[in-house]
Amino acid sequence: MAGPIRYRPADVARWLEIGAGSMRRTNAPTRVPGGEIGRVILETVGKVVGQGKGALVQVAVRRLGHLEYRLYDDRIEVTTASSERCVSYDRISAIETMRPGEYRVVTRDGALRIKPYAWLNVTGLRVPFGWLRDGMEVPFELLIEELAGRAKIVVEKA
Repeated sequence: MAGPIRYRPADVARWLEIGAGSMRRTNAPTRVPGGEIGRVILETVGKVVGQGKGALVQVAVRRLGHLEYRLYDDRIEVTTASSERCVSYDRISAIETMRPGEYRVVTRDGALRIKPYAWLNVTGLRVPFGWLRDGMEVPFELLIEELAGRAKIVVEKA
């Protein structure tokens, strides 16, 4: 039996950390109505908001660091920051497209939802970030296509 094929989030975490760093450095304007006390209050509020956003980014990076889909010969294992789940391919009865980029894997024991961990939004075009499949960048949908092939089913379009 070969080792698993691993799907992990692409390196979006690096860009989140870079963005969080610049948010932390952002200061409130130095000239505000109300004189010195107003400036101090605005700077303090700006720093607190920046730190709060930075903390949210750290949580997101930690969650992305735990997200992994492992495809074995007979099953898929899904690991998130809060849980781990294993589903045999023979227990998958359908893969339904919920909306663009979001899928519902129907099993005999319930359902598994696979959706993008992040979106790229450029001039009105919104596309899901892809995966690192054993270290190589691949489109988001490849995970769904490979899972459907291993489960020997066809993805149902919405």
